[in-house]
Amino acid sequence: MNRAIAILSSLLILSACGGGGGDASSGSGNPSNGGNGGGGVTVNNAPVLSPIANFSMDENTTTTISLQASDADGDALTFDVSSTAAVTTSTSQNSLQITAGEVEENTDVTVSVTVNDGNGGSDSQQFTITVNNIIINTPPSVVLSSEQLELVPQQQEILTATLSDAESDVADLDTGISVSDPSVLTAGIMGDGNVEVIALSEGTSVITYTVWDEEGLSSTAQVNVTVLPEPDEPNEAPDFTIANEFEGNKVRIYHDRETVLNVIINDPDSSAHYLTMERFEAIAGSESFLNSYLVNNANRTITFDMKALPINQDEMRFEVELKVVDDSDNETTKVYELIVEKSDNAAPIFTFSEKEGAFIIVKQNGTTEITYTIEDDDVSKVKIEGVEYWYGDQEKFDVQLDEENNGFTVHTENVEVEDAYGFAIKYSDVSLVGTVNVELMVGATFGEDEQEMLDRKHRMFKARESIKEYVHIGVFYSQVLENMGVITQQQAEDFIERLDVDDSEEYGYGRFNLYLNNIDYYITIGEFKDEGFKSSYITVLDNLFELAMSMGQEYYAILNEMAGMSLGVLPEITFERELNEYDEVNNYFSRFVGVELYGEYIDDEWVFDAQYSFMNAIQARMIENASRYIDEDKQGN
Repeated sequence: MNRAIAILSSLLILSACGGGGGDASSGSGNPSNGGNGGGGVTVNNAPVLSPIANFSMDENTTTTISLQASDADGDALTFDVSSTAAVTTSTSQNSLQITAGEVEENTDVTVSVTVNDGNGGSDSQQFTITVNNIIINTPPSVVLSSEQLELVPQQQEILTATLSDAESDVADLDTGISVSDPSVLTAGIMGDGNVEVIALSEGTSVITYTVWDEEGLSSTAQVNVTVLPEPDEPNEAPDFTIANEFEGNKVRIYHDRETVLNVIINDPDSSAHYLTMERFEAIAGSESFLNSYLVNNANRTITFDMKALPINQDEMRFEVELKVVDDSDNETTKVYELIVEKSDNAAPIFTFSEKEGAFIIVKQNGTTEITYTIEDDDVSKVKIEGVEYWYGDQEKFDVQLDEENNGFTVHTENVEVEDAYGFAIKYSDVSLVGTVNVELMVGATFGEDEQEMLDRKHRMFKARESIKEYVHIGVFYSQVLENMGVITQQQAEDFIERLDVDDSEEYGYGRFNLYLNNIDYYITIGEFKDEGFKSSYITVLDNLFELAMSMGQEYYAILNEMAGMSLGVLPEITFERELNEYDEVNNYFSRFVGVELYGEYIDDEWVFDAQYSFMNAIQARMIENASRYIDEDKQGN
């Protein structure tokens, strides 16, 4: 052991004394294997890495920094970089590229850089990068509960809409909806964001639901809707009776006066009906004793105005055929025996104010004053005996008779629109004792929606007159031929009767008239406050208007038949389907104004050619008729 210690000591002494006497290296420097001329060891100097400042960068971005280092020996330097999560690094010579990934919140990342000189010398630095969490706005999303729908006309469907947005509250999103074919269906966004769809007619249509965020980014969802044809199984045909008819479908009216008959229609699956008198023939008597008759579809009444019977005849009998058609074109026809009596004491006729169809409209949770008039051969003999209950909730309706002022007061409480109540007025007329049934219905308040529909109705009154323009021309042609002596008065009437028919496609004119007349009823019950119902009603009305314009396509040739009889006095007429609203301020329509065959515009005024100048009078007559209907309607409202 002493020998080993002696050898080790000798080696240490030799090492300490060997070399050329240079300084000892420090840091990471290493001695080289060679020596200088003096036989000493060269010391490697470690590189020096310049400090790197901390900085921040946004997530999902890339930046490049320059690494600075020096080496006293002039050695070639390389860099090694390491980092914690959230960033990736790569180096090229002294360039360091840093890419920040996705972070959920601001995140500090430590990056270590080491510089190497290739001879064992190195230096290291650490710095911190703060990766910023950047909120990037993304489009909102909408998902509908269905992508395909199959409906039948008038069917309603609710689509659930689910809205979402990663950056916004759902309440802050804007929504909109569009329909590719509004004649097939209507669609609207309800208060809860869901979609109400109402099918109108057979066909296909695409509903597009769009949602926008505050910055205008949007997304859409679509639903393909197919509206199938009406079900093969038709709804029930309407049934009807005449008030006070007696056994054997017999009805009694009186001579030398007007008698109003109330038609009671029972139809559980339709609310719109069209009443016509198809036939009036004498059984015992003469049809010439009928002055006139009037069918009022709005009030569901038929009024007969009979002449006075001969002194030696106490009654006449007629056969009357009535037809009721519902809005599905189902129809019921009945034949009645109409007995016209000569009576010195006919039953009195009561006419009520505020009546709309079969009902008298009263205020919701308020008081309504109703007046009535009595028609009788001697009104002084008619005595009101009181009122009696018919149907309804007596706690909600209070009826007080005011016989002195020919009226009664109705007070309602805790009622809803369309609530109904019925009572009967009992009367005596000398030996006659009877009752008059009165039906009340709670109406809605009149607002902007109702005014819009009333204005639309009055505009359509003017259009309706122009739909019948061929009839107006036919009346003029028949009068000219009669004045020329070419035809008799009876032949003139026959021509007009041939023209006064509905030859429109799918009975569009009659159905258009029906929907037009029913506007008042739906105003009364407040249906048009429902935007979906109003929109659907307008769409149906517009579609029927298009069909109604086809009226005259078959019988306009009758006009040309009359023109041919006039020896060139009357010009031939073409069929013009479209109505031109030539005055949009006053809503004046015509089939012929604006058609070059009939005239031209001179200084922005339409002028008919000389041979068609009579059409100026036709236009004036149509405007006059429409204005009269509008005035009557305003008085009724």
